[in-house]
Amino acid sequence: MNWYIATLEVKGVLKTPLVSDTLWGHIAWSIALNRGEEALRDFIAQYDATPPLLCSHAFPEGFLPMPKLRGEIPAIDPSKFKKLLKLSFIPAEMLAKPCGWQQIIDAFQAQQFPEISMQSVNRIRNSINRETSTVQEGLLWAERGYVWEKRNPDDETQTMRITRFNIYCQSVWSLAEVQAMLNSALAFGYGGKAGVGYGNIKVISVMPYNAPETGNRMILLGAVAEKPSKLPGLRSNVTVRRGKLGPQMALELQNPFKKPIALFDAGSTCDMLANAFAGTVIRNVHTDQRIVSMGMAPLMAFTEI
Repeated sequence: MNWYIATLEVKGVLKTPLVSDTLWGHIAWSIALNRGEEALRDFIAQYDATPPLLCSHAFPEGFLPMPKLRGEIPAIDPSKFKKLLKLSFIPAEMLAKPCGWQQIIDAFQAQQFPEISMQSVNRIRNSINRETSTVQEGLLWAERGYVWEKRNPDDETQTMRITRFNIYCQSVWSLAEVQAMLNSALAFGYGGKAGVGYGNIKVISVMPYNAPETGNRMILLGAVAEKPSKLPGLRSNVTVRRGKLGPQMALELQNPFKKPIALFDAGSTCDMLANAFAGTVIRNVHTDQRIVSMGMAPLMAFTEI
């Protein structure tokens, strides 16, 4: 399959984190709306053989998730140890060459990259009288959303909003087809509350990407549903999804909730595999058997030392 790297710009606040399985849900919904339910069934069926399109989580531009390394952490100043463990991302170029705890610690202590974290923010909103289309006085309320920020290594009191993100894609499609699909999937917003301004995302570019092909380990770039035995040498981050259907399907089926799903998350690592992806399409996540969740994601090779 071909590798691509997409650059996205987030304009404003997200209600839902930009993760691989939710992004795939938008792609699937776009196919259903534009081509019909039969086209969507055909699209999903292809994942039993060769996945037509796999996407990673969205990572701050130029960064990859902090990998779960096998080695022991070398001695470090206790005042910095807790901050080291909180690192969520490292510069992408660090995984393009042999990398281990010592290399990460050296770069971290030399303040070669900022601390990046997701922060919750409140947006103050006002209730609207739908009959008169006027603001109802005195009915202000706060609604929580998410932004990403990076902290200045030289001055921890200073933070800067991150608005550009990278998504790593694997696909049998051409670059133009992948870009068209991402544009279509994100055309009307992403995630919850898109109708009131959340999840306003623009696809800036999609470019070919030369992913590393050799190494001794692989890092998961998205959420994966897989038996641990099929991921040898697994060091994992685990996340739980408690998904909900979109409003149209929720109204039709009278049940908006999917079953909870446990997934290996981005940053998990394993030994080298034959394919640069892992996981499966997750079925039986809802009483309606048409509903599925995505549990496949790209894996990238790297050398751990």
